[in-house]
Amino acid sequence: MLSTPIRSILIGGILGSIGTAYMPIYSGLTETQGERAGKRFTDQVLTLVGTIGMLTALFGILFSHKLVELFAATEFSSASVELAGFYLKFFFVCNVLVSFVGILTAHLQYHGQFLRQIAAGYSFDLVLIAAILYSARTNCRYLALGTLFAYLAYLLLVAAAASRRGYRYAPSLGRNSNTRQLISLAVPVFIGSSITQINTAVDRFLASSLPEGSISALNYGYLLMGLIITFAASILNTIAYPRLAQAVSRNDWEFFNAAAQRCVALIVVISVPFSLGAVAFADQVVQVVFERRAFDAASTSLVSGAFRYYSFGIVFSAFSGLLVTAFQSMRKVKIPVICSALSVVCNIAFNLLFVGVLQHRGIALATSIAAVVNSAALSFCAKKSGLHVFPPIGKLLKVAAASLASVSAAVGVYRLLQRIWMPRILYLGFAAAAAVLLYLLLLWLLKMEELDILRDLFDKTSRE
Repeated sequence: MLSTPIRSILIGGILGSIGTAYMPIYSGLTETQGERAGKRFTDQVLTLVGTIGMLTALFGILFSHKLVELFAATEFSSASVELAGFYLKFFFVCNVLVSFVGILTAHLQYHGQFLRQIAAGYSFDLVLIAAILYSARTNCRYLALGTLFAYLAYLLLVAAAASRRGYRYAPSLGRNSNTRQLISLAVPVFIGSSITQINTAVDRFLASSLPEGSISALNYGYLLMGLIITFAASILNTIAYPRLAQAVSRNDWEFFNAAAQRCVALIVVISVPFSLGAVAFADQVVQVVFERRAFDAASTSLVSGAFRYYSFGIVFSAFSGLLVTAFQSMRKVKIPVICSALSVVCNIAFNLLFVGVLQHRGIALATSIAAVVNSAALSFCAKKSGLHVFPPIGKLLKVAAASLASVSAAVGVYRLLQRIWMPRILYLGFAAAAAVLLYLLLLWLLKMEELDILRDLFDKTSRE
C-alpha cells in the first residue's frame, strides 16, 4: 500500500524514534532523581509527541492527495490516487495514537509491567484482523476505519494499564536539557529506521522486474518471518531494554553484561529451532496459513521459496535486535545506524548477485546474508565497547544439536502421519508438538539453565 511507506518514513519513524529514545533518559532520571522527575519527563514527552503527531495529522489530512501524487507511480489512475489519499488521512491520525502507545508501553516495561501491554498488542491484532475480514467482504475503505479503531483500542488498554499502576498524565510544555537530549538520541534512531525502509524499497524495486507475483511472495514470506522473530525475540527485547537501561543508569556493568548474555542465550534457545523448522516446513506452513481460494499451489511455491530463504536469517535478525537494544540503552545510538547502513550496502550487492539466478528467492537470501553482516558488525562493536554478551560456545553447540534432532524428529513424524488421512493442519500440529516435547526434554537432559529462566519469566508475567 502506497500510504504505508510514506507515513513510515516521513512521520511514523520520527515518532517511533522518540519512543525508543525515551527509555534510557527516563531510566536515568528515575534512578538518580526519583519517580517524580521521571513522571514529569514522561508528561513532557507525551506532550511533545502529541503536538508533533497532531500537527502532522492535520498536514496529512489537508494534503494527503498531493502527497500521493508526489510519490505515486505515473500509471496510477485517479481512482487509485483518491483511494490511497483516503487511507493516508487515517494513517496520519493513527500515528498520533501510535506515538502515545510507544511512550506508555516503554513506561510500563520499565516498571516490570509486561503482561497487560502484551495483551493490549494482541487485542490490536484481533481488531485489525476483524477489520481486514470485514472490509474484504464489504468495502475496502472499512480497513482504514478498522485500523483506526484497532490503534484506539490499543491506546486505551495501555493507558488503562499505566493508570492502574498510578500514572496520570498532566500536559507539560517547555524545552530543557532532557528534551534536547531526547531529540539528539531520536535523530540517529530515526535515520536507522529510515535506512531499513529504504532497504525494503530497494528489494521491492528489484522484485518489480521479476515475474508477476514476486513482490507479493516476498511480502508474504517476510510477514511469516517477522511473526517468528516477534515471537522469538521481541518479548525478550521488551523485557531486556528496561533492565539494561537501569544497569547503565546505575553504572552496573557486571549486571548489564550478565543480563545481556542471558538474553542472548534465550534468543538462541528460541530462535534456532524456529529457524530450522521454518526451513524444513516452509511449504507446509504456507499451505496451512495461506493456501485457499485464489491462493493456489503455484502461489504456495512462490511464497515458500521466499520464506525458506528468509528463514536462514531469523537467528541473526533476532540477535541483532537485542544488540541494538543494548546499544540504545547505553545511548550509543550511532553504532546501530552505521552497522545498519553497512548491511544495506551488502544487501544491495547480494541482491544484484543473486536476483538473476534465484529471482525473488535471491532477494530473500540477500536479506538473510545482510542480517548476518549486521549481527557481525554489531558484535564487533560490542566487543570493542567492552561488552561480554556471548554465551559459551559449548552451550551454543548443545542448542544446535538439540534443535537439529528435534526438527529431524518432526520431519519423521510428519511423513509417518501422512499415511493416515487428516486435515493438513493436524499433520503440522502433531509434528510441531513432537518437536517441542523432544526439544524441551533434550534441553532438560543437557541441563540448560535457560529452561528455568523461561519458567520464571512466565511465572512472573502471569502474576501481573
